[in-house]
Amino acid sequence: MNTPENPSTGPITRKFSRGELQIMLAESIPNNLPAIHGQIVGREKEMESIEQFLGRDDIRLVTLTGFGGIGKTTLAIHAAHAMIKSFPGGVFFIDLGAVIDPELILPVIAKTLNIQEESQRPLSSTLKDFLSNRTILFVLDNFEQLVNGAPVITGLIDSNPCIHLLITSREGLRLRGEQVVPIHPLPVEDATALFIQRAQSLNPDFQTNEGDVAVIAELCARLDGLPLAIELAAMRTKMFAPQTLLARFKPDPEPAPATLDLLASGARDLPARQQTLRNTIAWSYNLLAPVEQKTLRAASLFASGFDLDMLGQLAEIPQQVEILQTVSSLIDKHLIQAAPGKESRFTLLNTIREFGREKIRQQNEWQQLTDAYIQLYKDLAGRLAIEIEDGDSARAINRLDSEHNNLLTALDLALDPDDGKRFAAGIHLMAGLEQYWFQHGYLIESEKYINRALQLAGNQILNDAHLCAILYGLKGTLQWARNDFEGAAKYHQQTITLCEQCGDDIRLARAMNNLAVNLDELSDYENASRYYETGLALSQKIGDNWNHLRMLSNMGIRAHHLLKDTLRAEGYWQAALALIPPQSKSFETLSIQFNLACMGYARQELEHTAALLDDIIEAASEKSFPRIRAYSCGLLALVYLEQKRIQPAASRLVEALEASYTIGELALTYELFECIALLSMSQMQYKQAAKLFAGAEAHTAKEPIRRVLPLWNGFDKTVKTLASALGRAAFERAWEEGKNLAYEDLYLLALRVGKPPEIKPTQNEFLTLLTERELDTLRLLARGKTNQEISQDLFVTLKTVEKHVANILHKLGVRNRTEATTWAIQHNLLGTELREN
Repeated sequence: MNTPENPSTGPITRKFSRGELQIMLAESIPNNLPAIHGQIVGREKEMESIEQFLGRDDIRLVTLTGFGGIGKTTLAIHAAHAMIKSFPGGVFFIDLGAVIDPELILPVIAKTLNIQEESQRPLSSTLKDFLSNRTILFVLDNFEQLVNGAPVITGLIDSNPCIHLLITSREGLRLRGEQVVPIHPLPVEDATALFIQRAQSLNPDFQTNEGDVAVIAELCARLDGLPLAIELAAMRTKMFAPQTLLARFKPDPEPAPATLDLLASGARDLPARQQTLRNTIAWSYNLLAPVEQKTLRAASLFASGFDLDMLGQLAEIPQQVEILQTVSSLIDKHLIQAAPGKESRFTLLNTIREFGREKIRQQNEWQQLTDAYIQLYKDLAGRLAIEIEDGDSARAINRLDSEHNNLLTALDLALDPDDGKRFAAGIHLMAGLEQYWFQHGYLIESEKYINRALQLAGNQILNDAHLCAILYGLKGTLQWARNDFEGAAKYHQQTITLCEQCGDDIRLARAMNNLAVNLDELSDYENASRYYETGLALSQKIGDNWNHLRMLSNMGIRAHHLLKDTLRAEGYWQAALALIPPQSKSFETLSIQFNLACMGYARQELEHTAALLDDIIEAASEKSFPRIRAYSCGLLALVYLEQKRIQPAASRLVEALEASYTIGELALTYELFECIALLSMSQMQYKQAAKLFAGAEAHTAKEPIRRVLPLWNGFDKTVKTLASALGRAAFERAWEEGKNLAYEDLYLLALRVGKPPEIKPTQNEFLTLLTERELDTLRLLARGKTNQEISQDLFVTLKTVEKHVANILHKLGVRNRTEATTWAIQHNLLGTELREN
């Protein structure tokens, strides 16, 4: 029933408790923290120290040290959750357990933040720009195998004064300014409480009396208060009473794995409690059925999770029911875990994974199992590469994303110069990753493995023309992605020679296509034409449909953009489409259709072009092709501008801009700055237009890029028109200011002025939630001010500004500063001032 408001009292509003408000505030801050499972037992002193140190401006690196199984990760996650409201820029958890090369630390951080690598710019510079003035906490877990890469952390801290890092490692990083927090074993009282808590979570009927508590305390003392050892022992309470557990526990359970014998007698410098931890895992392992032991050993090879099918193949358990039952049993015993947030994928704790690998070596299975692991992922990469070519790229890319670290583990194992069979499998595995690497822009990663293979290739490999052809082809594509067209052409020419020697016609035709593209970039049109024609004929002869249509597509682009022969270009593209089933919505199909739409725009066939682009955008959304969708939205906006349809043009421009910014498509982003400048001119926002034109020109001068969208009609006259409208002095001032704007500031400016101008101010109920000072902060934020600048303008501390920003994000229900800016513009908080600046 609806009850009318009492006009004398106003509407009834709910009052939130302080705790509820803190939870709501924390939920508005971007983070990817794993969920907390159960209460943390003990560790009050450590938690207090971590929060105290991270709350100080002069300490920005805190390292939790201790050996495996001591509870560093659990403590770090709890501390991060407790402090989330102190870092309005975000709190991000990054597991480095599968990373063994310090060069990949920054790429892993960038991937977590969805930051794309830029082909001609160091990733450290891209990260620096992104993190500028953002108060962020990074939790870097399992850093011990990367201690030699600790200087990377120094560079990250020195270049980004607002970030803090909480690191877990078995040893300190020994860096200037590092605050080490040693994590020690739990006292007996806390260890006993942890054991009882875990036992009751597994079995609600688990009860203890005074005698049981004494037995559990003795058992925990035997386990040296190690949390992982205690949890592994507690899970056995479903089978054994505490007294039985204590009686069955032995310091050196029989039969003991050889690796544990080594720890007891060979590596005496390891702490005794670490040996005890391994003994505890060995004890649990020895209670497993043989099929469970075999499955656990196989599971330990996977670096970052696995599904039942891959595990079943590696463990040689072909029956789906049997592998399902086996994994279910291991999950019940807490030796395998369901991967958080990933359906039907599973993982191991790092310590259990290490133990499993030791067991593989002890049972002389290492060569056999790792050979099988390499073959498993070589075959998977090959199958998924074919799926990408056949048009089902969205499913294939998702699968490759899930298996990313496992694929890299297989490569690390395979690139063995002393084992020709393994090395060959590694080269073929890389070939399967080619489209994945370069479509995603994983340039640092691909460069690492391609260059390593080139360095390790010995006479045995170099004498194999087929393997060398694959490797040189990959290197050529890498150089093309780096815009080194001369170097790329050299490697592709070598690939052609090698393919001719070994009779690999499929790779030969594809190398001709690649070489022709690079020769075009080098303006060697005559030789490019020769390789296009020869490669095309060969693709037709051998029935390589995928390369056939790619060559036709590239020849169309060449005819259109370089030779200015639109009729020939259209002929090539239509011929390519004829090779594809009519209902296909593959990446290649949509790419060619987009090129035809560009041609239709140039011909001023606006209605037909708009209809074609609508279809492309719908298909690209369905198939998860974000780049094609962004391109098509940008071109459709140009069509709308030609048709004087300002509101839909603005909507598509903003959609394209946000997408291109997210995926790191620099070429398109700069062109969209120009398009939004054109939109601004149609609204007589001349100063903003001048800034956007100038900023786009300044950045593209420093970072040469290939154009994506066609130039609009009258482009050459646009800047002259703008200068005339503003007046020479005002134009030069605006142009100079735009030239000096950073990429992020240009993006925010374009986003602000690209919003539909007809939105009217409203008295939204959310507006009443903001205090006067928060409104002042929001207005300055929406004008592109940094937190430091807002602090100076409002004469308040930086931490106060950060709290205001966090409150604003929470109250408005938005995720970041960009969305807050959009909200401010939509609700006219800036009046006309922004549009006149």
